[in-house]
This record gives sequence, structure tokens and C-alpha cells, in this order.
Amino acid sequence: MTDPQLWGLAAALIIGGFSLWFGSLRRLRWVRDTPTSRVRSAAQGIVELVGHVRPLPGEHLVSPMSAQPAVWWECSVSRRDEGRAGRRRWARVAQRRSDAGFLLDDGSGVCTIQPDGARVMAQTRVWYGSTPWPRPGSRDVRWRWLRPAPYRYTEKLLPVGQKIYVLGEFKTCRASDGATAQSTFKRLMAEWKQDQTGLHARFDRNGDGRIDMAEWEMARDAARREVEVAQARLSRQPAMNRVVAPADGSPYLLSVKSGEDLIRRGRLAALSGLILALLGFALLAQALR
Repeated sequence: MTDPQLWGLAAALIIGGFSLWFGSLRRLRWVRDTPTSRVRSAAQGIVELVGHVRPLPGEHLVSPMSAQPAVWWECSVSRRDEGRAGRRRWARVAQRRSDAGFLLDDGSGVCTIQPDGARVMAQTRVWYGSTPWPRPGSRDVRWRWLRPAPYRYTEKLLPVGQKIYVLGEFKTCRASDGATAQSTFKRLMAEWKQDQTGLHARFDRNGDGRIDMAEWEMARDAARREVEVAQARLSRQPAMNRVVAPADGSPYLLSVKSGEDLIRRGRLAALSGLILALLGFALLAQALR
């Protein structure tokens, strides 16, 4: 191996190893230090939840590869290409991923999970075939050397009913949290001003064809009463709980693995990253001789 190649390999190992080490330690700290909450009593902010998933009412998602019902899926196809020096490599040629939200039920309550921005550790299936997209009912061929094929199919699923681990930002939204009473009042008055016919029909009490100050105050009082009724109706609607990607960049995880398993994997990944970085430094020392 030439010196430039040795330098390049050492740099790749150091950068990749430290990235794996720091990233794994960061996720490990959040998983280890965040206590498990219940949906019914969860505080606002970063939480850890465990429950079973199901689709939102009216939603019916299925994987485009296997047609298996799922609340989330990701499918990709890679093609085997000939690289330099006759080396074969897999190049991704297609990838599709669902982005619809779904429900998590932990027995104490239900919340909506928005998967955008999440690192999803799902059930994974890999098989091989001869077509750019797998045929329906194609067999699961895992050992490609037993049956050489030019395409590799990868399917990741969160099946309906799957128990998952969630680490993300918990938010409670109420219907009345949107527009304030003042903004609703201003919007309603603007709408009435645009409908002059309706405005005069309701508030031109003396029939002189114009809205005087007293009649205008009557209109404002009527608008305030309508807004109060609308706000009271919204306040009686149940709150909606949801989990989203943390705004501060904290880890967002959805996993079929348990928290204990994630901690074990995180420690192993951090150790692997450190070993790779140390190996890179050893190669760097050799290159400097």
C-alpha cells in the first residue's frame, strides 16, 4: 500500500471511528438517562415511550414490496454493478419510504407518532431477484452465492400491532391553541366588513343605509359573543398528544428493539468506533515513520 493510500485509509478510519463513537455515546446517553413515561401523564419535552402501533383512523398502509400491513415502511432496490478492477458493488437504484403518521398505544393513552426525521430501527428483510422490482410472492433468497441475482431488495417495516420503543419530543396540542380570541375576532370583523349586504341586514336598525357608531358597536359585541362561543366549544375538545423530531436536534428514535437492547448496542457501537479510530491513529503513526 502506497503512502497516499495509507494516509487516506488512516484519515477515513479516524474520522469514521470518532463519528461512530461520538454519535453512539450521544444516543446512548439519551436512551440511558431518559425514564420511561406513560402517554397519559407524560410531560412536555423529550420522553421515552413504549407501546404498540396502529394506523390512524381511515389509514390503511401496506408495503409496496410484500403488501404486508404496516404503519411505516421503507423499501429499496440495489443493483449489482461491476466496479473498478472487476470488483462488484451494490448501487441503490430505487428507494421509497412512507411518511404518514400513526398511533402509539401504551395502555394508558394514545398519541400520534410523526416519523419525519426519525431514525427508524425496523424489522428488516433482504432478498435477491432478477427484476428491477420484486415480483409478488417472490421467495426470500438470503444467500446470494447460492442463487446469483443482479438485484437486491430491502424491506423495512413497522407492522401493525408491533411493540416499539420511542424517544422523541412529546407535545400536547389543543384545538383552542391555534388562533387566539383576539385574532379570531379581527378575522370575523374583516369578513363582515367585506359582506356589506349581510352587515346592513343584521345591524342597520334604523334603515338609513349606513352603519353608525352605535350600530357598529352592536356588531362588535355580536362578534365577541360568537368568538366566545367558538372558543368555549374548542376548549371542550380533547387534547391531541403527538411525538415529533426534537426541535433542539436531540435524537429521535423509533425502534422495534427494547431500551435495554439499544443500550447494549450503543455501547458496542461506541466501542467499535473507538477501536476504528485507534486503528486509524496506528496507521497514521506508521505512515509518519
